Amino acid sequence: MNSNITTRSSTKIVKKLFKDKEIIVTEIGVLGGKNTFDMLCELNISEFYAIDPYVVFDDISSQISQKYNKLNSAKERAIIRLKGFKNVNHIYKNSSDAIDEVPISDFIYIDGNHNYKFVKQDLNNYFNKVKIGGVFAGHDINKKEGVTKAVLNL
Repeated sequence: MNSNITTRSSTKIVKKLFKDKEIIVTEIGVLGGKNTFDMLCELNISEFYAIDPYVVFDDISSQISQKYNKLNSAKERAIIRLKGFKNVNHIYKNSSDAIDEVPISDFIYIDGNHNYKFVKQDLNNYFNKVKIGGVFAGHDINKKEGVTKAVLNL
C-alpha cells in the first residue's frame, strides 16, 4: 500500500465487499483528486467517472476571483495526480448535467457542492445509478449542515 494514501471508511468497505473484483466507480466532486487517487490505488477499478465542473457557485463577487484561482489550481492538481491512470473519465460538468454520461456503478461517492439543494439533487439523481449490492456513500455528513440535512430528509 502507498504510504501517501488515506483510505476513507467507504473505500475500505468497498474493498472488503468486492475484494479483487473489477468495479465501476463514480465520484461527484473531485477537487484536487486526492480521494480519487486513493480509490484508484486501493480498489480494482475498470472505469472511474470523475465529475467536477470546477466552477464557482457563489454570488459574492469579491471572492469569486480568488475561488476561481483555487479551483483552477485544484483542477491542475487533479490532472497531474491522475495522469497515470488510463481508466479515468474526467467529466467537467455539473453532476446533474453529467448523469447521462455515467453508467450504472458499483460504487458512487458524493462529495460535490455541499449546499442542501445540490446534495439532495445528487442523492436523488444518482441513487438509481448504483448497482444492486453496490455502495452509495459520501463525505461530510457530520461536518456540513447542507449535507446532514439532505441525508436526514431523504
